[in-house]
Amino acid sequence: MAMQCSLPTRRAAAAAPPQRRRPSAPGGGPAARGAARQPVRGRSTPIFAASTKQRPGSAQRRAPKRVVDVPAPAPEAVEAADAADASFQCHTLQWYPGHIARAERQLKEQLKMVDLVLEVRDARIPQSTCHPQVPLWIGGKPRLVVVNRCDMISSADRAAWDRAFTAEAAAAAAAAAAKRAASARRKAAAAAAAAGDGGQQQQQQEQQHLLQEQRQEQQPEQQPDEGPPALPSHVFWTDGKNGAGVHALRRAAVKLSDHINAKRARRGLAPRPVRCCVIGFPNIGKSALINRLLGRRVVDSAARPGVTRVLRWVRLGGEVDLLDAPGIIPASFVDQTAAQRLAMCNDIGEASYVASLVAAALVIRVKALPRGAAPLAALARRYGLDPRGASGEDFVAHVAGQVFGGDREQAGVRLLCDYRNGALGAFALELPDG
Repeated sequence: MAMQCSLPTRRAAAAAPPQRRRPSAPGGGPAARGAARQPVRGRSTPIFAASTKQRPGSAQRRAPKRVVDVPAPAPEAVEAADAADASFQCHTLQWYPGHIARAERQLKEQLKMVDLVLEVRDARIPQSTCHPQVPLWIGGKPRLVVVNRCDMISSADRAAWDRAFTAEAAAAAAAAAAKRAASARRKAAAAAAAAGDGGQQQQQQEQQHLLQEQRQEQQPEQQPDEGPPALPSHVFWTDGKNGAGVHALRRAAVKLSDHINAKRARRGLAPRPVRCCVIGFPNIGKSALINRLLGRRVVDSAARPGVTRVLRWVRLGGEVDLLDAPGIIPASFVDQTAAQRLAMCNDIGEASYVASLVAAALVIRVKALPRGAAPLAALARRYGLDPRGASGEDFVAHVAGQVFGGDREQAGVRLLCDYRNGALGAFALELPDG
């Protein structure tokens, strides 16, 4: 009986006309919403469509507007913006976490056994990333300065720094030659006086001169240097991401290791791998540079300060042992301008600064650059306002109103990320001529 009852039902269902679906507007209706939720085989599409509703209390974020033509500011607006920038004051930046203080004490002990030092700097701020105590720590040990992230500055900025490095190296070499010549003349005069009439007074004067020279040579090791050290003669431009300039740096390190082992052989010592220490500020690419030198990933590297927290030795071939050290910074920033530039380049911790104020200082610095026309045009196209007609704080407020619903801190983070990611172009924040 069950079969007799079910058979007519199936026939009736087959004979019934098909139901017509109710048409729905594109993108709406239950059918469209159901189709949006169905996963497409072979594609990485989300199962559920993203909701377009805004959460209560949160500012709606939109992508920055791309404006092609931005009107030039009036001269009165430029003068008012310059006056406001002149009175701008950023808060005091200080950042000296405990792991850096501990690593600095350990580094000073390790430097006594090191033969060669690689000092890494940021190409965008070569002078601000120069630690003033490094020449005092290493003494007379050979030092190679590595200017990393050379892809983030223009060729004109790099040429200007090359000229400055060359001029400073020539001046330092001339001063050292003059000092050696004066010392040789005093020694010759002392020897002639001792071989001649034996004038004891002149001989005592020459001895006093020699003692005074020795004290002057030992004085930098006892007293801290107040200003930035002289620019070195051996400078290598590198890019830790794609490996540009790394081969030349490796050849120079190996060549110096051969020279050091030759000196050891003359003193009757057996050759050994030369110990080389890599030092510099946080987040300037030291670990990435070591991985490039080794040709493999050995140490951890990330685009934030404080990744490397302990000292670690790694071997480069059979000639050089590399010491990867955590980033070192001065215990206190006397030069707050340098501290602001470190924050702009993400070379110190985010907890040490206010993003909106540092972003305003970044806009002010870009306006003061001699070759700042290109980044200023990029800011104008990206956010629809010419920075020359607004102060740094007003420009941050404009970005906050246009993109982040008035949140200045989020606007400051966006501006800083735009510079760090190269969205504003490749340019240096520091130039040798100021």
